Amino acid sequence: MASIEIVGVGHDVNINGTSFVGQVTATYDELVACFKDDMGASFDGKTRFQFAVEFFDVGADDYVVASLYDWKLARIPREDILVWNVGGTDVRALIYVEDTLHKHRFPDYKPSEDYRNESSI
Repeated sequence: MASIEIVGVGHDVNINGTSFVGQVTATYDELVACFKDDMGASFDGKTRFQFAVEFFDVGADDYVVASLYDWKLARIPREDILVWNVGGTDVRALIYVEDTLHKHRFPDYKPSEDYRNESSI
């Protein structure tokens, strides 16, 4: 099974060029536990909370960048946000974020062998 590692978080990760690839269910505290730095509000005010993460897929020898953000949820208190948008350059961003959250929630979790095969999704 290939190994996925987090190699960067926060402002050190370039999320330019990412776009919506899906959504995850998580609390703000879970995102902080998994992805560390909340980069704060976007310049246009459409998000209040943003996370950036760069993964390295050891088996594929490839990097994948993901962004997590609340989209136009300004009226909802942070602690009540449970659905977060995920941005990336392909669906692997969503899959790696989901795997990281599962691993945080269930330390014995092992990701699926098929996670790199986009045609199986």
